[in-house]
Amino acid sequence: MTRTALVTGAAGGIGAAVVGQFRDAGLDVIAMVRPGSQERAAIAIGDDAVRLLECDLGDPADRVRAIAQLGPVDILVNNAATYTPGELSDLDLDELHQIIEVNVFGALQLMQAVAPHMREQQWGRIVNITSITMLGGFAQISAYAGSKGALTVASRIVAKEWGPHSITVNCLAPGAIPTKMEPEGTLDEDVIARQCLPFRGSVDDIADAVSFLASDKARFITGQTLVVDGGWTMS
Repeated sequence: MTRTALVTGAAGGIGAAVVGQFRDAGLDVIAMVRPGSQERAAIAIGDDAVRLLECDLGDPADRVRAIAQLGPVDILVNNAATYTPGELSDLDLDELHQIIEVNVFGALQLMQAVAPHMREQQWGRIVNITSITMLGGFAQISAYAGSKGALTVASRIVAKEWGPHSITVNCLAPGAIPTKMEPEGTLDEDVIARQCLPFRGSVDDIADAVSFLASDKARFITGQTLVVDGGWTMS
């Protein structure tokens, strides 16, 4: 039986890397992307066999529309996220609302949507991508870090609730992973000085860990947060 995986935030970076690994492992993959990013996603993923599904996760009505098109999902990776940098006192209500809608409500609603099928078959994997920012005093991202903390706590509780159905729910907290938005090499020295390991991580390092948590090899792991940060939070 071929399993189906849904990956959000799949137009590039970590999401596209996860989609690629799932595709190569023989899974049917639904790559959820923001409206208008299908072309970029197709280039990043590079495979017409992957189904692209547009959804504005910050829009409750659009989430309902997209969920109606999903069908059964065996593996869910909530990777999509948004943030507005700045001190909490500088963020307006719309900015705060958008962060919570995408990072918390969007992820939780997708978990609700995939649960009936997972419970029926008594098997499921949910991996929520959080962040090491929720573990320390990182400035200028209080709302973002708070949203990731909220998702982590919710994930632990859902792991308890859905465990009897052999559904695992885990979080993965990446460290500073280079993306296309970061000029090549500009942050290397600063990041490496904070890590235990003397090299930068990559999106494939995160995708490797996601693939593990989504596999049968991780069948006895649930309610956990796997930190993949080169030892940053050890310091």
